[in-house]
Amino acid sequence: MRVFKFGGASLKDSWGIQNMINLVKQQNLSNELLIVVSAMGKTTNALEELLKKYWQKADYQANIQAFKAYHYGVMKDGFPDEDDEVYALIDDCVIDLQNELVELKNESDFDKVYDQIVSFGEILSSRLVHYALNQAGVVCEWIDARWAIRTDHTWREGRVDWEITNQNIQSELSAILAHKIILTQGFIGGTEKGDTTTLGREGSDFSGAVFASALQAQSLTIWKDVPGVLNADPKRLSNAELFTQLSYREASEMTYYGASVIHPKTIAPLKRANIPLLVRSFLEPHKTGTCISEATSEQNLAAIIHKNQQVLIHLETIKFNYLREEEVAEVLVACAEVNLKVNLLHKSAFELTICTDNRPERIDRLIDRLSEDFYNKIEPDFELITLLNANSTLIGQITGGQSPALLEHRGNLYQLVLPLSKNKS
Repeated sequence: MRVFKFGGASLKDSWGIQNMINLVKQQNLSNELLIVVSAMGKTTNALEELLKKYWQKADYQANIQAFKAYHYGVMKDGFPDEDDEVYALIDDCVIDLQNELVELKNESDFDKVYDQIVSFGEILSSRLVHYALNQAGVVCEWIDARWAIRTDHTWREGRVDWEITNQNIQSELSAILAHKIILTQGFIGGTEKGDTTTLGREGSDFSGAVFASALQAQSLTIWKDVPGVLNADPKRLSNAELFTQLSYREASEMTYYGASVIHPKTIAPLKRANIPLLVRSFLEPHKTGTCISEATSEQNLAAIIHKNQQVLIHLETIKFNYLREEEVAEVLVACAEVNLKVNLLHKSAFELTICTDNRPERIDRLIDRLSEDFYNKIEPDFELITLLNANSTLIGQITGGQSPALLEHRGNLYQLVLPLSKNKS
């Protein structure tokens, strides 16, 4: 039994959907295959823009129509205009989205609203791909991941209840997979009360790992628009090299520091179940890509990992005393309470500096919690660059002669925080 995950780039147009269908057919698996799909193309970004207008009480109807028109356009080339069923799926989803926006008008928690609205990208994508597969003769059953994957109420980064999730998946899906392919959504789960949660931006990889782990799959394959896991972003480094093999630990370390090819949460459940993760190109499916398993890479490549849109938060005690351990602990607890990830932490005698993702609403909540004990200064527009197995020549190329705002060095690991406007890498 295998799990395939197809991301938004692989489903952004009718060619992509047909290519996905061909890939599934080539596997010659009439059953024992579970397919996880993301929202099509840049739909998640589009829904975030819609939500931004909605939250600011601006007119978002043009965004609704653009959402509808995009999905109409994706399906138009593959299905004749008289095929009303596929377009009815889009119309019904748009109506549900509009109704959800009305129902949420008095909700004060932005992150909760985010999950209920942005999840429509995965719901519609999975409905359309399910329809396309069945029309192409690939019989499959649509499953709602919000029922299968149980999470807590940590909006935008739902924490999986593994006991209930495993029970749901094993008790219901195994029987279906014995005679039929299953198609479901990535990125989303659901609470005990039936609210939708999301598993973290780009969390469809993690969804694939959840299903693979629960079903004790032979492997999880993530189909990407790159050859596999590269040692750098090919958009930044034209001669980026492919890792043909990585260990779970090596891959986890890269994703922890921000390598975007795999979601950070993906590796752990696969390692626990000893399930290989294959990262392959949907543009070159004949190539093997990268295999992530217990085996360690022997290539000794330097990895260059960028995290954009970073913010530096400088905190100094109001009493102007040396920073004590309990004050550092107070800051870290507050970060956890507002769900703000600490990507890098630097402590000096009087100041604590945090490098974190640009999440304005969470940063505001953090500053509010710490305002009685700490002065603060917020600096936006930075980039965190992590280098593994680097040498001084590479570091010089990355910094371009600029002094980092922060620099941490531990063994073969270098982390540099550079202003975006000055970074020449």
